[in-house]
Amino acid sequence: MERMSIDDMKRVELEIMDELDRICRAQGITYFLAYGSLLGAVRHGGFIPWDDDMDVVMLREDYERFIAGFEDWKSQDRFALASYRDGKSIYPFVKMTDATTRVLENFVAKDTATGVWVDIFPLDDVDGESAGAFRRNGRLSLVRNFIVADPSVGSSGFVKLAKRVVCPFARRLDAVSYARRIDENACAACAGRASGTVADIVGEGRPDRVFPKKLFEPIEMKFEGRSYLAPAGYERFLEIQYGDWRTPPPHERPRSACVRGVSPMISDEERGEAPPPLSTKANMLWNSIGSMTYLACQWLVTIFVVRLSSGYDDAGLLSLAMSVVGIFGTFANYKMGTYQISDIRHENTLGEYFGFRCLTLGLAFIACMAYAFFTCAPHTLLTIALFYLYKGVGLLIDILHGADQQHRRMDYIGKSFIAQGVLSLGAFVAAFWLAGDISIAILAMTAAALSVFFAYDLPRASQFERVSIRLSREKTLYFLKTSLPAVIASLAASAIFTVPKQYLAALSGEAALGIYASVAAPALVIQMGAMYLYGPLLDVFPKHYFEGDKKGFVTLMLKTVAGIVAVAVACAIILEFIGSWVLQLLFGQSIAPYVYLLQPILLSTVATAFLWFFGDVLITLRDFRANFLGNVASLVAVIPLTFFCVNTWDMNGVSFAGAGACLIGVLLLLTFLVRAVERCPAPRDTGGGGDRV
Repeated sequence: MERMSIDDMKRVELEIMDELDRICRAQGITYFLAYGSLLGAVRHGGFIPWDDDMDVVMLREDYERFIAGFEDWKSQDRFALASYRDGKSIYPFVKMTDATTRVLENFVAKDTATGVWVDIFPLDDVDGESAGAFRRNGRLSLVRNFIVADPSVGSSGFVKLAKRVVCPFARRLDAVSYARRIDENACAACAGRASGTVADIVGEGRPDRVFPKKLFEPIEMKFEGRSYLAPAGYERFLEIQYGDWRTPPPHERPRSACVRGVSPMISDEERGEAPPPLSTKANMLWNSIGSMTYLACQWLVTIFVVRLSSGYDDAGLLSLAMSVVGIFGTFANYKMGTYQISDIRHENTLGEYFGFRCLTLGLAFIACMAYAFFTCAPHTLLTIALFYLYKGVGLLIDILHGADQQHRRMDYIGKSFIAQGVLSLGAFVAAFWLAGDISIAILAMTAAALSVFFAYDLPRASQFERVSIRLSREKTLYFLKTSLPAVIASLAASAIFTVPKQYLAALSGEAALGIYASVAAPALVIQMGAMYLYGPLLDVFPKHYFEGDKKGFVTLMLKTVAGIVAVAVACAIILEFIGSWVLQLLFGQSIAPYVYLLQPILLSTVATAFLWFFGDVLITLRDFRANFLGNVASLVAVIPLTFFCVNTWDMNGVSFAGAGACLIGVLLLLTFLVRAVERCPAPRDTGGGGDRV
């Protein structure tokens, strides 16, 4: 069997909890969220970050009723109770489990496995004369722990040594019998005496954690968008249990559990402690530095291909490869980057995203080469295929970057981009200078990108979740269906400039396309830079929106728009003064007659940036239809604009046709965004209070 991720476990636990809640409400049984689950509900509106289980408590009378009637009340056979009473558990309390999974707990022998569970602890009456019950519980629990312990696992070398000495003798005892004795000891703690306090003797067993009964009046409390029961005196409960519960510790981490099931998971021992998240400012800074470095290096590739060759033929061939691969690279992406980053509910695992990316890369390669075979000259096919391979490595790295961003560690992304950019540039220049062959140079870039993938990105992403290729038929169909409108929209967006570029190449030759691509290179950095400005916020937009924070969502939108405009205006001013000098410095005096192309190119890149931005935001809101309509409208518009603009303004016509088409799409997408804001969900209450039942 394969391993489950923590997010997979949480989904199953919520399903178990929903069933528990249904049974209890139907049968008049009262339960209460407790311990880490109560703390998470109050402080986080759900699970504590990285926590991997759920806890509830019941007063002893309700606890016994629940156990007695469970088999008659449950709705599905997948739900079960693991209890020492029928020999199915070594614990003195009950676990409600999912029978379709199997759990191997760290520190516990592997032959004691159950399914994914929710712990249910009984609260027993205690008073001033119950101290003996706590002491007996301590002795019984110590023996039981040695009986069930895994001697190969321990928090220190000393603990492992102690287990190896004691466990062989303890194994001769019966764990189920000791679980029964612990539970019976708890039931007898008050010996029928009237009491106003209760304690979880079987689970906690600590005399300093005794709770007044009056705390346990049920109220509704939000938990991961659901409503469960919690004690009305939850603040006092948490204070008794944790002391200063309002102040989170620096880094919360899960209790160790290693689960075998239907999806990948890494245990704490294998993964180590996950690194803490960075601030939004730090993430944006790292992402911007890394992305701009990468883009600058990609731009320098287009410069060196001109400087190291005679004429513009190699530059035109590289530009053609970029354009053709760009269309099908979009299909290979399948818009999973934006979808993965904005997957704030963790609907899918990293292995599923990675597996789907491998599938789409293979399918897109077949389609790309078929398209190139019928539309491009035969001598260009090898270059196109190798450039696709290079971009494919980058798309695999992007999935790992999605995991980095979900865990707010975009410093990993920034450093990866820097490494990819610098190493790829160095490999390209060295290979092209030595061999004089554009295909060999692209192959060298691919080798450099692969080295970054294996040496840097793979180990970093593995800190958060096991990186594997895992994809079921059901999940494949789900991804294909859900993101298809976004993919078509993305293909349309990619083709907006490909159409006029290919028409220019057919009309004026590859050299004209090479000139246009060389002049456009600085503006392309601006276009991509705008995307990297809003990219780190793509998981923030849906959080504002789906939590009903309309003001926060609109404010963030306006700030991002202002940022893109500011970058565009600043670049337009700079390029107006030094654009000609920079282009001649980089490409030589032969480029001087074509500086006039620069400002129209800048206009088209800004229009494209807004088309991408508004479309991506709509995807994060899961409005795939609106994104589809806006981008397809742009593609439809560019076809007549191409013939008119390129025939009228030659190379400038590419910019005018693309800009006009993008502006049409931007206006349509903006209309959909305004409507989405008007439909913004009502604010969601994630606080700890609620109404009495």
